[in-house]
Amino acid sequence: MRFLPKMLLASFFIGLFLPGVVFSQDEELTYERVYQDYTYNFDIYRKANSEYESFRLQFLQYKTLTSQENAKEATVKMLLARDEVVKTYLTALRTKLSGTDGIMDDKRNSLYSQIDAEVLWFADHKDKIPSAGTLDDLVKDSDEAAQYYLEKEFLTYDTLVTISTGKIAFLREKQENTLSEIKAKVAEIRTNGDKDTTTLERWTLDTEARITRSREKELEALELLRDLKGKQGKVNTSIYDQIIFKLSESLQYLKEANGYLKEIVNGIKFED
Repeated sequence: MRFLPKMLLASFFIGLFLPGVVFSQDEELTYERVYQDYTYNFDIYRKANSEYESFRLQFLQYKTLTSQENAKEATVKMLLARDEVVKTYLTALRTKLSGTDGIMDDKRNSLYSQIDAEVLWFADHKDKIPSAGTLDDLVKDSDEAAQYYLEKEFLTYDTLVTISTGKIAFLREKQENTLSEIKAKVAEIRTNGDKDTTTLERWTLDTEARITRSREKELEALELLRDLKGKQGKVNTSIYDQIIFKLSESLQYLKEANGYLKEIVNGIKFED
């Protein structure tokens, strides 16, 4: 009799929580709740998977009707838990998306729609698991869910990258607005002939260059994101790691630009 392969937790989920996303107090409370729901269900899944492995080995060893029935019950329990943890994972991802600034409405709504559809699919899939008559039926149910998840894997990566790029875009826009105000102030000082603004002007150019480099790194990350489509498994994980590295570089340039802006503001105050 065919039996479910050994389950690997890491193959079914990718890392969800990236650093640096800031929520309002109400959004933070909402996110904390869905995050706790996710971790709670993930713990249930791990325990169910451990029990499944134990009964699976017993069945493979003894081949008795009792061991077969125990294995079937453990498999049902594990698959129910797996579908539920996928649902709560996607819900946490959606909540994180909703609490991130800097994302275009069209993009956000498109991701909402796709995530909601995937949650609904796994809810429906979970409902039909108890009706499986045999272990072979459960194998088919498991394969169906695994295949569907792989087909929708890009959605998860796309959402995670959108969250990160949204945060970066939001910070960069604030810096560009601040830099614009600073340029106007420096021009005013130069026009009035109050002080020599050569250094301040050079600093604004250096800041602008950092902001430009940040945007370039973000675009490089988005180019890599396109390479994720149509690929699965370890290849995607490798590309995703490269994307996160590019976005980390983009964020680092913004941090440097922020430090420059503070220096320029202090320089203007000193000039005054």
